[in-house]
Amino acid sequence: MNFLNTIPQNLADPQYVEGIPISIHRDWPVSLKMFIRNQLVVVFWRRWSIWNTFWLDFR
Repeated sequence: MNFLNTIPQNLADPQYVEGIPISIHRDWPVSLKMFIRNQLVVVFWRRWSIWNTFWLDFR
């Protein structure tokens, strides 16, 4: 689960404003890849935690 630990550091990075890379004009492929990966991880984490709470509540 190590990749989940990278979310707060990336979002707290001063180059990011609410998860959107400011330096996208300079190195947009890397920033775009990181941004898409962050979005996928966040979506996956939200769905997984929602499913987990649902499962724990109604098991």
